[in-house]
Amino acid sequence: MQDDWDDWLPAALYAYNGAKHSTTNFSPNELMMGRQLRSPNELLLSHRVTTIDNYGEYHKSLVEQMDRTRNLADVFTAQEQARQAKYYDRSTVRKKEHFKPGMLVWLYKPPRGNGVTKLVHRWV
Repeated sequence: MQDDWDDWLPAALYAYNGAKHSTTNFSPNELMMGRQLRSPNELLLSHRVTTIDNYGEYHKSLVEQMDRTRNLADVFTAQEQARQAKYYDRSTVRKKEHFKPGMLVWLYKPPRGNGVTKLVHRWV
């Protein structure tokens, strides 16, 4: 039995936050922080340091970028919800039956009680 799962939790969280979600088409980090996570090997290989000259402009551009990202994520989420609803409705929504007086129909009668119910007719 694996008892060191808590040691692997930071790596799993990093992987989850950096992976693109199929519904939003963005990673959770992009939606929350406005940028993609760099992988550990990218961090080891890069020697660049990001410098910001004007924090006000950086903040303004970051907020605008995050608004655009959030709006796109909303569009993608709505599209995915519509696709999933269509798929779900295809298997659950039935055509309306038009019953007429005198037609024979099946009536579902669920078994009740504590006795043996497996021999009870459920449809009468």
